[in-house]
Amino acid sequence: MSGKLMAAVDALFLLSMLLPKRGIIYVACGAWIAYLIYQLKRTPYRAVKIINGGLIVLAAIMMAANLYFMFRQRGGV
Repeated sequence: MSGKLMAAVDALFLLSMLLPKRGIIYVACGAWIAYLIYQLKRTPYRAVKIINGGLIVLAAIMMAANLYFMFRQRGGV
């Protein structure tokens, strides 16, 4: 099941590259965060939990940066 979930996340990121400026990147980052949280709860290994936590922070920063540049480009910020 985990492989199918990651394939769906990868497909969303690919779709966001093929159809830029449509907001799909936010769905892809949100799906990635959900997948990482799912993995975080399933793994018994502390190192994997730390790495997944760092990736969750990275995904949140990516979402925030994309939102910032989107609003800046449209003249909102």
